[in-house]
Amino acid sequence: MSFGADLVKFQDDAIKAAEKTARGTAIALWRAVIFDSPVDSGRFRGNWIASDGAPIETTYSITDKQGTTTVNKATVSTLSSNDWQNLWLSNNLPYAQRLEYGWSDQAPEGMVRKNVIRFQDILDKEVRKN
Repeated sequence: MSFGADLVKFQDDAIKAAEKTARGTAIALWRAVIFDSPVDSGRFRGNWIASDGAPIETTYSITDKQGTTTVNKATVSTLSSNDWQNLWLSNNLPYAQRLEYGWSDQAPEGMVRKNVIRFQDILDKEVRKN
């Protein structure tokens, strides 16, 4: 193998590792946010929507008290997205911001803020996997 071919292989491997780490980090973060979401009817937990490129600006009437269906949907969306460098998780219910800022006794520290603080640990764990 030539030096040039070695460099191309190294570049391809580095891009694949970065993509795997980015997707894995997003999935771990989405999972934490979803499972840290307070649950009454399950509608809030069921309205976390993963996307690429831009956040989705819709809401659904679905409920997911356990959160597993929502995590699975977010995982599939993240793994199948074309734009792995711009991944989003959004929840557009009108009370989402209030929940994030302590409206619920179940999640007084919010869901997103709490896990953004943990982001470096989540990222480090994913980097070690790859």
